[in-house]
Amino acid sequence: MRLDRKRESRMSSSPIMVSALIRKDGTITSAGEWHYTFAGKNSGLPFYDFLPREDGNILAAVIGKELSAPGYASLPSGEILLELITELDNRNGSRYSGIYLSLAATSETENGEPLARICYSDMADFSNAMDSDRMRIAKYRFFMSMRSDMYFEYDCRTNNLELYKYFNGNCFVLVDSDLDEYIENVQEKYLGDNPAYRKELETLVSHLRNRDKNFTMTVQYSRSDGEKRTSRFLGGVPSRNEDMVAGVYISNNRASDEPYYMTPAARDAGTGLLNKRAVTEYVSDMLPTLRDKTAWLIMTDIDDFKNVNDNFGHAFGDEVISYVADSLMEVVDNRGFVGRFGGDEFLAFVYGVPTRDELKNMLKVLNKELALKFDDKFKLTISQGISAYPADGTAIDTLFAKADKALYIAKEKGKNRHIIYDEKLHGGIEGDYMESQAVSYAISRDKKREFISSLVLGLSRKGIEYLTRNRSVQRDIRTVFDLDGISIVSDFGANLMMSNGKYVIYHDGEPGDGVCDFTGFTHMGGEDHTYILNNVESIREVNPHMYERLKTLEIGACVVCASYMDDQLYSLMTFDVFNKTRKWSPADTDMISIIGNLATTLVMEKESGR
Repeated sequence: MRLDRKRESRMSSSPIMVSALIRKDGTITSAGEWHYTFAGKNSGLPFYDFLPREDGNILAAVIGKELSAPGYASLPSGEILLELITELDNRNGSRYSGIYLSLAATSETENGEPLARICYSDMADFSNAMDSDRMRIAKYRFFMSMRSDMYFEYDCRTNNLELYKYFNGNCFVLVDSDLDEYIENVQEKYLGDNPAYRKELETLVSHLRNRDKNFTMTVQYSRSDGEKRTSRFLGGVPSRNEDMVAGVYISNNRASDEPYYMTPAARDAGTGLLNKRAVTEYVSDMLPTLRDKTAWLIMTDIDDFKNVNDNFGHAFGDEVISYVADSLMEVVDNRGFVGRFGGDEFLAFVYGVPTRDELKNMLKVLNKELALKFDDKFKLTISQGISAYPADGTAIDTLFAKADKALYIAKEKGKNRHIIYDEKLHGGIEGDYMESQAVSYAISRDKKREFISSLVLGLSRKGIEYLTRNRSVQRDIRTVFDLDGISIVSDFGANLMMSNGKYVIYHDGEPGDGVCDFTGFTHMGGEDHTYILNNVESIREVNPHMYERLKTLEIGACVVCASYMDDQLYSLMTFDVFNKTRKWSPADTDMISIIGNLATTLVMEKESGR
């Protein structure tokens, strides 16, 4: 449906979010002020009379059925009963299109009769409202960063206490603990056996657990060196949130007691991010509070940044660094922190992204945005190495080492990508890793070239049988290039000569029904008869036949090398990745094409007798 944004057909304000309680007969018993302004003299009509007839009938039927059902009272509050994209018309000249409406169960009653909750909002203005809210949140974070006070938040349902402070527009969580555990730690560290101090603490705890609407109190304590300190708590229960007690914690601590990452010196002058020491110390303090909650340590490096400085000057290079810093902060937002490690390298610690897929989506947003920014000059890309807490370790040194190793792998594989560390794929971090990571990967490149030389020599001397009859060589190809499968087919697809890997249709040495259909490979735009496909989804529309074939084989990405006989495609060697995409590095595709083109040429020469 096309949304109507014409102001002359809308009132001066829009229903950003209206919540109302609705009776069984469809009339509203309680609603926000906007609803009564909109309905005017018709406010006594059933709500579904304001909707198009078809939608109104649907709403009326669901309300009548659900509120009359014997089990309605046992439904969880908030359970959605109906959702519609509809229109509102107050029968007095005001009409809104593009209204999202939901009907949900509630425990509320009127004179013993059950009620449901109806919510509706204007989709045309909702995005503007969200942008406005984001701006307000950023503004208040900035204001709160100017204060040295800390803030506390107590969740009455979970007995969890958080203490946090704002710096540089970001929230630093200093305490995230069960209240009883926190009290025990405070008593042991500061209060000792002093009954007066313990009495003050008990009073504070009473304010929290009793959910007192408003309270102010002072707590005194002594440090281990005997110095007396005073802390003041101002708190209460936020409106319509009876399960939370929140407030301000004001301490007379000296500045020297503050963690380094809270001080002005912790800020990188060029970007405003935390500097290397600050972000490292903060992550170290943060890790023990996570309680096995998934978090990600992300090392980010701007690709070929030296070329940016050389080609466009250092002033422009500073602009690029600043833009990457801002983009990292924006995409991470309140889900973590970003620091600058110096030069064109950044570190992000993200603890608000629980799954690997969500992390990938976050990084995809970042990369797409960066690539477009300087489109008139160059394509800005980054490489990222990532380690996971607690799967890859619980200490920052271990997490950093693994993320750093993953970053080098990303660089080695051709840059412009992220690598999430996996010990099975990438090896451990023992030995001389910490001394010379770059050297170790340079050696790996040499080993690849050495392997290619050996393979080419074997094929040249012994022919295609050196590959098709040698399972260990087949496995070595898969290992060296991180492949899930390789295969060779010939005679226009009729003959499967070799297959190594768990293909769905054909298996090791067993020609399947039809083996392979060559149709479509030449549409991939290959040079020198080498066709590279990073993601099969990219050909879904342009080549559906080939797409279906590859999906059936569960191939997510592939490199295909071909040979031709009398201008017709005769044989193929495929290098396949199953159920995932792959950004092939130029170095790898060059070496793969050497193997594939030589192998398919040998196949054609052998079978044709040429």
